[in-house]
Amino acid sequence: GSKLKPDIVIYGFFANDFLDNLIFERGHTDSSRNWLYKNSMLYRLVKFIKNYYLEGRNFQTYEAYGKKFIFDSAFYDNSLFELEDKKMTDSAKLPLSKLKNLTTENNATLIVVFIPYREYFYQDFIQNSSLYNFNFGVTQFNLICEELKLSCIDIRDSFESKIKNGSDV
Repeated sequence: GSKLKPDIVIYGFFANDFLDNLIFERGHTDSSRNWLYKNSMLYRLVKFIKNYYLEGRNFQTYEAYGKKFIFDSAFYDNSLFELEDKKMTDSAKLPLSKLKNLTTENNATLIVVFIPYREYFYQDFIQNSSLYNFNFGVTQFNLICEELKLSCIDIRDSFESKIKNGSDV
């Protein structure tokens, strides 16, 4: 995109980018399964079906505002976040730092928008939601923004008000 010489670059940073970056990083050093997970939608689908139907993983179906969703509680396991917190933060910081340098070199303004997990908004509809960490990423994202001196926007409040008015997220 730098060939286009934009004045503003808006980058959407999803909360699950922390975990995705860690999986991608492991994919370069660990097993081929991590590489497949990162690069193959077919592999992800087969893995999902295997976990959901064959291994009885703790998936929940929940309904919110007339829509049905599937929730994988393993993704929000607090112990995973505690163990991997620094690694996930560091792996997310690197691409943002590179993007900041690239936009600065091209005299563009970088704005990073934080997009939380869908379940953050629908946690009242999930059984035992108090057991899970739906806020993961918020603190880490804010720390990265401060450290790298990025212009960052957290859209949780805006999305929450839209949901309460009947809009989808």
